[in-house]
Amino acid sequence: MVAERIGRTSPSIYLHFPDKSSLMWAVCARQYGTHDEAMARAVEGVADPLERLRGMGRAYVQFALDHPEEFRILFMTDRSRLGGVRQVGDFEGTPGFDLLTGAIRELVALGHVETADPFRLALDVWAAVHGVATILVAQPTLDWPEPVTWVERVMNQTLYGLLNPAGRAAHPPVGSAADGSGR
Repeated sequence: MVAERIGRTSPSIYLHFPDKSSLMWAVCARQYGTHDEAMARAVEGVADPLERLRGMGRAYVQFALDHPEEFRILFMTDRSRLGGVRQVGDFEGTPGFDLLTGAIRELVALGHVETADPFRLALDVWAAVHGVATILVAQPTLDWPEPVTWVERVMNQTLYGLLNPAGRAAHPPVGSAADGSGR
C-alpha cells in the first residue's frame, strides 16, 4: 500500500527503513503531524479553554472520520509494535496532548477545576472523545447519532463532570436555557 502510494516497489522502500516497524512509525509520525495540525486549527483564536476542549473533541472525531485507516493505525494499534509511545506518560510533550492538558491547566488556574493532576483529567477527556471516534470508525455502517451532535453531547457530559461549582457558573451548558439555544 505504501509502495503504491509513492510509486515505488516494496523492496526499494527498505533501502530507507531497516524494517517494517520503522516504516510504520515514520508513516505514523507524519499522520500524527496531520492530526496535531487539525487539532491546532480547531482551537486557533479560541480564548475560552472549555470551548477549546470542545473544539479539540470535534476535530478528533472529524480526523477519525476523514482518515479512518490512519486513525486505526495511530490510535487503535498496539503501540509497542510500532515504536514511539510505549507508556501513557509518553503522550506528555506531544503537540496534540499538550493542547489538551494546556486547556485543562487553564481551567485549574481559573479555579474552575480542582485537580492535582491535569494529565489524568486530560486522559479522561481523551477517553470519552476517543470512544465516539472509535465506534464511528470501527462500525461505520450502523445508524449512529450524527457525529458532531454526538461528540458535543459526550463532551458536555464529560466536561461538566470535571467542573466545580465555580466552573459550572462560569460555563453554562451548551444547549441549555442559560445560553438561549434551547437545545
